Amino acid sequence: MFACNAYALNSFTANYNLSLDGIFVAVETRTLNTEDDRYIYFSKAQTTGLAKLFSDITIEAKSTFFINDYGVDSRSYFITENKDGALTKSTSLIISSENNEVVSNPTIFQEDTVTIKSKGGNIIDPLSLFLALAYDLEKYPGKSTFSYQLADGTTIKDNVYSKIPGKTIAVGNKLIEVIGVTKLNSENDIMALFSPEYQFLPVIIERTNGDTRYRYELISLEVIPHKSETLKVVF
Repeated sequence: MFACNAYALNSFTANYNLSLDGIFVAVETRTLNTEDDRYIYFSKAQTTGLAKLFSDITIEAKSTFFINDYGVDSRSYFITENKDGALTKSTSLIISSENNEVVSNPTIFQEDTVTIKSKGGNIIDPLSLFLALAYDLEKYPGKSTFSYQLADGTTIKDNVYSKIPGKTIAVGNKLIEVIGVTKLNSENDIMALFSPEYQFLPVIIERTNGDTRYRYELISLEVIPHKSETLKVVF
């Protein structure tokens, strides 16, 4: 289909459907752009269909990061959530792995600046997490576990993920090979399936929280490889 540059992330736009307990509730678009050696990652999710009748929710997020010898290294993260026209969540982070810290900026929900110290090494944010996994799955095919420092605005968590045996699954009308990843030592059951055929991006993400089961499923993908032709995939 196309050959990715070694250990580089290509620009893309990916669309996902979100379902709760098997009921389709929202669509999400994720777009990765590059500026020289900096990556800019956008996400917008919005309720749709019958779910919108009960609650009109829009969530927008932005992450900027670089890639160094240790993988994805975030620089900033911003997320807002609007429900029925009212702002219900806002987080703004400035991330510096060089200084071993994350600065949480004031918002209408937080009066003061909060500085959180890390243990050293790369720091990622919630939006760039699955890109960090995609990058490492491609670069280190022999590794079985991956560790990340994840900043969420209140703390920096040590998250560890483990590969599970690959398999062939049906996504839409197409059979594809995937690599499974699960989160270790988690109260919630989290599993993601990444496709080597499509830039190692996740094609399915499932999470169980209590009695609720969340499922993201990739429905379309447009990739612009470096110095190559655009690849469009609709499942």
